[in-house]
Amino acid sequence: SFNFSDELAAGVTAGVNALMGIDDSYEQALAREQARLAEFRQAQPVAALAGQGVGGVMVGVPAAARVLGTRAASLGTMAGIPGVTRVLGTGAVSTGQAALRGAGVGAAAGGLAGAGAAEPGRRTEGALIGGAAGLGIGAAFPLAKDSVTALIRRFVGSRPDAATRRSATKILQALQRDELTPDEAFARVQRLGPEGTLADVGENTRDLARAVAGQPGPGKRIALDVLESRQEEQGTRLVRAVNRALDPTGDFAGAVDDLQAARLSAARPLYDKAYSQQIEPSDDLVALFRRPAMKTAWRKARVTAENEGEILPELFIRRPDGGEVLNTDAIRDVKVLDYLKDALDEVVEKNRNQITGRIMGRGPKAVDSLRKDLLAAVDALSPDYKAARAAWSGPSRSLEVMEQGRRFARGDEEVTRRVLERMTDDERFFFRMGAARATRDMIHNTPDGADAVKRIFGSDLKRQRLRAVFPDDETFNAFRETMESEAEMFTTRARASPRAGSPTELRQTGTADLLADVGEGARALARGDTGTASMRFLRSLFGRSAERLSPEQSESLARALFTNDPNVNREIVRAFSIARFSGQLTLPTVAAGTEASRQFGTAFAP
Repeated sequence: SFNFSDELAAGVTAGVNALMGIDDSYEQALAREQARLAEFRQAQPVAALAGQGVGGVMVGVPAAARVLGTRAASLGTMAGIPGVTRVLGTGAVSTGQAALRGAGVGAAAGGLAGAGAAEPGRRTEGALIGGAAGLGIGAAFPLAKDSVTALIRRFVGSRPDAATRRSATKILQALQRDELTPDEAFARVQRLGPEGTLADVGENTRDLARAVAGQPGPGKRIALDVLESRQEEQGTRLVRAVNRALDPTGDFAGAVDDLQAARLSAARPLYDKAYSQQIEPSDDLVALFRRPAMKTAWRKARVTAENEGEILPELFIRRPDGGEVLNTDAIRDVKVLDYLKDALDEVVEKNRNQITGRIMGRGPKAVDSLRKDLLAAVDALSPDYKAARAAWSGPSRSLEVMEQGRRFARGDEEVTRRVLERMTDDERFFFRMGAARATRDMIHNTPDGADAVKRIFGSDLKRQRLRAVFPDDETFNAFRETMESEAEMFTTRARASPRAGSPTELRQTGTADLLADVGEGARALARGDTGTASMRFLRSLFGRSAERLSPEQSESLARALFTNDPNVNREIVRAFSIARFSGQLTLPTVAAGTEASRQFGTAFAP
């Protein structure tokens, strides 16, 4: 405000009071403001003086910085002083020209600030004094630019290791906000597995990673490489976890082919031998053909046989009196009876519950009973047929329970448990193989970039259904830990990757917290800590921009946050631990000749 803050505040107060009908003049408001400032100067003389000094520098910084650059800017544009643009001009300037223009800027700004600081009636005197001082400082500043800048940077942290120190400080700060010690953070990284990073351990480390990934430069590239490549491999890691828990072979299709080949190899010779035999129908067998379902099954069997090039005889022969008599010659052939059995199988399987394996409905249950009676009667007459079916049914049962396992996700946990309890060990093995195949299918069907964990483990119902398939709690708990780790890593990617969120939001997140030196200086000034305030302000002026991460700092943070090398993470944590006990986090403190400090520097080095 060029030292016109009391006049400006008094004018605003008087104007507002006039609008509200309060009897309060400008002079009265000004007297109150001046009394308040005088009281503050008396109570806090150092802070008041520093405030004036910092305020004065703040006015001149934009113009001076531009004068010293390759293009001069107009103080008139920034401070509303007409004509300064024409005096300063634009374009590249020599040192002499910079000094001349700096003198002009300093005289104008100093004169205005001097007038504002002077008492009424002595404005001209104040303007002359302030202008003269500003002219000298403005002219000297460009001439001393290089030496002054080098000197200040030595103290404000623009040395090569500044990015490393500040990056380390920010990571440790994020861990503290997540209420994690360095050792606890490292333990979390280990629990996440080979892909875990420091960025995954807490909400605040994710926010820090998000700020890093949102800034252009090498840090963004590192973040993208780690987060996106890790996401691309999520499905592969989940499939390995499923196979490890449920199907060590990992080859459902191969198992099906092997079972079918084994079934055919073992059963075909026995079926050929049985089909070559003729049997003498027993009374029990003949009695079964009085049931209506047999006639229906026979019609289906004839169609199947004809499609395979076989012609089945008539099952019943019509008598002269119009009645029917069973053609016992038709049922002497074992192959014909096998066609009949297949027809009854079709009726039963159409009405079998796909989850529990139970037959649904009274009628289908009666047909299943008839089928069992038929097989018992034929087995008694043809031991070779019984042996052939046994050779066929072993692999067939395995294939059946494999398919049943593929449907596990449709059933309830309790039902699946009861089904598995009734199975033999071999049947449970094949059931889990089918369940693993179904789970792998869900993983592979997840859209690119989406979270496959949610597809298989993202609700309590899904977890219950999976738990019913697992052989024991230990195996399931290990699988659960893998799923939780993958979910944590996906959260990091969704939060931090530029490809998963808004680029604008990514750039804005955490920026003020990361490099808000000017804001920290203002808070220090309010506390009367003028030393800290001056250093913070100078750092913002001569150090890196306070509006974004520097490329060096971004890369330094990215290398530490996104590494999944356990050795590097271990050494970083050691360095953090040393820093916590020493009370500060700087390379000289961490050094102490230790391997941990050397690795720490390597991990953070640009």
